[in-house]
This record gives sequence, C-alpha cells and structure tokens, in this order.
Amino acid sequence: MARTAIAARRLPVAATRAARPAEGLWRLTWRRFCAHRLGLAGLAVVGSIALASLLAPWITPYDPNKTNLDAMLQGPSAAHPFGTDELGRDLFTRVLYGGRVSLAVGVLSVALAVTIGTSAGALAGYYGGRLDNVLMRVVDFMISLPSLFVLILLATLYGTKPATIVLVIGGLRWMGTARLVRASFLSLREQEFVQAARCLGASSGRIIVRHLLPNALGPVIVAASLGVAGAILAESSLSFLGLGIQPPMASWGNMLRNAQDQLLRAPWTAFFPGLMIFVSVLSINYVGDGLRDALDARRPLSRSGAGETG
Repeated sequence: MARTAIAARRLPVAATRAARPAEGLWRLTWRRFCAHRLGLAGLAVVGSIALASLLAPWITPYDPNKTNLDAMLQGPSAAHPFGTDELGRDLFTRVLYGGRVSLAVGVLSVALAVTIGTSAGALAGYYGGRLDNVLMRVVDFMISLPSLFVLILLATLYGTKPATIVLVIGGLRWMGTARLVRASFLSLREQEFVQAARCLGASSGRIIVRHLLPNALGPVIVAASLGVAGAILAESSLSFLGLGIQPPMASWGNMLRNAQDQLLRAPWTAFFPGLMIFVSVLSINYVGDGLRDALDARRPLSRSGAGETG
C-alpha cells in the first residue's frame, strides 16, 4: 500500500514533466551561457563598448578630427575625461570613434574568414577524395605562412583602406574554421539522418546547407567569437606599425602609435587606447569561453564561470 501511495504521488509530477514542451536548442544554449558569469559579463562589456562607439555623436560634443592647439596634451578633466592628444583633440571622442573602426574591422574580417573557411571545410568534408586533399593542402600552405609578415606585405602592396585591411586579415584567418567544419562534416556525413535525406532525393547542396551545416555550427561560432579578438589585435598591430588605418581616421592601434612620443609627458594618450584593446580582447575571450561551455552538452551548468567539466 505504501508503495502504491508513493507511486500515486509521483504520477502527477511525471505527467507534468512529460507535458512540458521540449526546450529548444538555442534557448538551452542561451540558458547555459547565462550560467557562465564571466562569459555574460564579457558580453555586457563588449556590448557596452560597441553601443557607446555607435552612439558617439550623441555621447560627446567634440569632433574627433578637430584640432585645438590651445589644449594640447591636457590631462584628464571634466571637460576631457581622457585628456587630449598632441593636437588638442579630445581623447575620449577619438577612443569612441576608434572603437567603431577597430570593432568593425574585427567583426567583418572574421565574417569573411568564417565564410571562406566554412565553404572550404564543408566541400572538403562532404565530398572527400581529391577535392579534400587539394583543399587541405591549401590550408596547410596558408597555415605555414608567417601571418604577421604576410599582413605587412599585403598591406604595403594593396593599401591601408579599412576595406583592404578587412580583406587582408579575413583572407589569412579562415584555415582554422575550415579544419573545424571539415572534421564535423566527416563525422556527420554518414549519420542516419543524412542517409535518409539522400534516399528521399535531397541534393548535395540541400544536405550540406539544411542538414549538415546547422549541426556543425557550434565549433564555428566559438572559433568566430575568439577570432574577433585576434582580428582586433591584428588590426592594432598593423596600425601601430603605420600600415593599418591611417590618420586622421582614428583606430585604437594608430592612437597607440601616435602616443609613442608622449609616453613620458602624457601617458594617458597611450593608456586609454591600450586599455580599450585589453578590455575588449579579454571580454571577447570570455564570451568565447562561455559559448564553448554552452554549446558543449557534456559540460554541466556552472555559475562559477570557470568552465568546469564536472
């Protein structure tokens, strides 16, 4: 009788759980990401920086390129929260406008790299054979190139416009994505759902786009989020060397380059652009860690943000 009573009490609970709709993949991913505190904090910081950069004309009254020789190298104050540079331009304004350029170059170059890498990896992993060998040898060749040297060479040959910088950085950062997508396709292409799609007459293009690619997006999303940080650093390095975004257009990299001569007299001219690069890259890396944990179903939910595997 006691067992019957316990079973009767458990029955409504089981029925209630069975009646609940299954949680969608993206909702589950978002819930797991929200449990990663550092990833969520990183997303909030990067989002705030991007939003402030977009709203720069409404946040600051200064023109980022207007010089004021009477206000050269003034320290941080109420009128100029980050101080002024060697030409009297408001540094806070230039940091915000520089964020537009640096973040846009990072996001667009990674978008290009992901597009190229996903296409190459999907073709190599699905078709295999000679096409796979050719594409992977191209990937191996590209990886063997010294990336910074090639970046400098291409920037010197083809100019330093923002669009050119995006093409150069994106064209040299797609190989990791290609390998990730190829590995996922190799493990998925023989699964039963793919065989069923073939039996129903689905074309290869439809199988790749509708069936295989959605199941391979997890590693790609993580790689893309981490790739944005690398692209921002690459743009900053080129601009610091004088081969990236050119003045008077502001970017965090060329602001650091311009501050070299004022490091002792006006350290704030280098501190604030460098701080923005550091905070943005660190935050994006935390977002990547959070996405990695959220998209890995084998990892338990953790609020520590430390990525424990349990």
